[in-house]
Amino acid sequence: MLGVPTVYKERTVLDVINEIVRKHPDDVAIGYGGRKVTWSMLNEEANRAANLLLRLGVGRQDKVMVSVYTDKALEYWSIWLGAFKIAVVPSFLNYRYVGDEIVYVVNNADTKILFIQDDLVPKIMPIRDKLSVKHVVVIGDREKTPEGFLNYYELMKEMNANEPKPPWEPPKENDILALVHTTGTTGKPKGVMFTYSDLLREYISGFLTVFYNLGQILERYGNRVRDLNIFRKFISKGIHPYYFVNKLNFDFDLDFIYSIFGGDKFLNATPLISAAGPGMTFPFWLLQHSVYYPVSRSFNPAEIVDIIEHEGISQLIIVGNSMALPIVDYLKKESRKHDLSSLSAIYSTGMMFSSHLKKALL
Repeated sequence: MLGVPTVYKERTVLDVINEIVRKHPDDVAIGYGGRKVTWSMLNEEANRAANLLLRLGVGRQDKVMVSVYTDKALEYWSIWLGAFKIAVVPSFLNYRYVGDEIVYVVNNADTKILFIQDDLVPKIMPIRDKLSVKHVVVIGDREKTPEGFLNYYELMKEMNANEPKPPWEPPKENDILALVHTTGTTGKPKGVMFTYSDLLREYISGFLTVFYNLGQILERYGNRVRDLNIFRKFISKGIHPYYFVNKLNFDFDLDFIYSIFGGDKFLNATPLISAAGPGMTFPFWLLQHSVYYPVSRSFNPAEIVDIIEHEGISQLIIVGNSMALPIVDYLKKESRKHDLSSLSAIYSTGMMFSSHLKKALL
C-alpha cells in the first residue's frame, strides 16, 4: 500500500515553490490571455503583495479573500503566494454569489481584507456595512474604485519587491496555509483548512497513486501503450513509472522531476474561485509544469482548443461532461483538423466523464 513518507513531515508547499523560484526563475509559472509570467516575476509580485498585506495591518494567520476572473491570474497568485510568505491565510470568494451569500462566506471566514475585481463592485457596495472586513481592495481601474474602497494597483506602486519581514515568526508546518470553501450544494458553504505540510503530503500521496497506476498499465500492456505521450516521456529518459514512484517515495527531488517534466504545460480550465482552481494548479507546479488559464468569462471550447494547439499543452483539466461535450461538438463542426497531439492526459474534476465522451475525446 502506498503511503506518504515521513521525510515530508517538515517540508511544505512554500518550501518547494521557493526552490523552484531559485532554480528556474526564468521558466513560465502562469500563462493567460497571451501573457506569460515567469517565476521570478511572480515572486517579485508576491513580495509586493505580502508587503501590502503588512501595510494594511494583517496579523499572523489572519484571513484574506480574493474574488477575480482568470484574466487577473497574476494578481490572484501574487496575493495568495504573498500571504503564504507571511503566514497569512488566503481564500477565494465565488464571484457568482450575491447579497447574503457573500456576507455569510466572508464573515464566516473572519476575513480581514477582501480583494475584488472591479466588475464585482456593484455586488459589494450594497452590503459593505454588513461585512466584517477591515478593507475592500479593488483590482481594476482607479475610476472604478468607490470612495471608502482601496485600489490595488495604486497601493502596489508603493510596495517594494524585497522579501517581506513580518514582526512574527515565519510559517510553521502546522499553521493554516489556505482556507477553501465548499460549493454549498448540500447546505451553506463550509471552510476547509489546509496546513502548510498537509497540502504537500496530500499531493505527494496523489502522485504516488497516479504514477504507480501508470506503471501497472505499462507492465500489463507493454508495447500497446509505449507510444502514448504519457509513457514516451518516461521511456525516452530510460525511466519506468515504478522507479519514479520509488524515487518520490523517499525524496521530492525537484531536479529529478524537472528532468522528466520540465517545460511541460498544464491547462487548468476551472475557475480560480473553485477548489480546483488553486487545487489543481499546485500539483502541476510541483511537477514543474507551467500552468495556463483560459480568460473567457464563460466556457469557450474554441479558446481551449486554441490554447492546447498553440501552446503545446500536455495535460488538461475540465469539469466532466459539461466541458467535454462542448469541446467534442466544437471539434466535430470545425472545417479544419486541429493539432492536439501534444496532449497526453485529460482530467475531470467534480464529475466523471461519460464513457461515450471518453471515446469521443480520444
